[in-house]
Amino acid sequence: MNTKNTVFSRLFGKQFRSELSASDDIQTAINDINALDLESGLSELRSSESDLNNIVSQAQSIARDFLAKYDGLEDVLNGYRDKRDQLEQALVSFDGMASDLGIDPEQSEAYRNGQEAFTNAENKATDISRLQNELFELYELANELNR
Repeated sequence: MNTKNTVFSRLFGKQFRSELSASDDIQTAINDINALDLESGLSELRSSESDLNNIVSQAQSIARDFLAKYDGLEDVLNGYRDKRDQLEQALVSFDGMASDLGIDPEQSEAYRNGQEAFTNAENKATDISRLQNELFELYELANELNR
């Protein structure tokens, strides 16, 4: 009978119940892990990554176009300033010659047209410079996008 009790106590003793409890913990953990939907999360993340890459690619393309136009405008503005300076020099020269002859330069239609064109050129150059200053942060961001 002693052998029977020994076997029985080993089968249903404290250690066996601990093992059963640990087995239940393992099964619960397995069930919890299986309940998590990692594939769905990964799929959503990959989809978002793809969307973001597409948007960044589009933004880079738009930024390159913006940079080209901004830099192109700067080149045009520099040429414009050169022409404006030539006009200013011609007006100063005309004014000096008219003064030497004792003539009021304002009586000349060409001089008045030149002054008007010079004033318009100054205003346009100022407007363009102001716009460039307003857009400079965007210009910097566009440069960052294309690094």
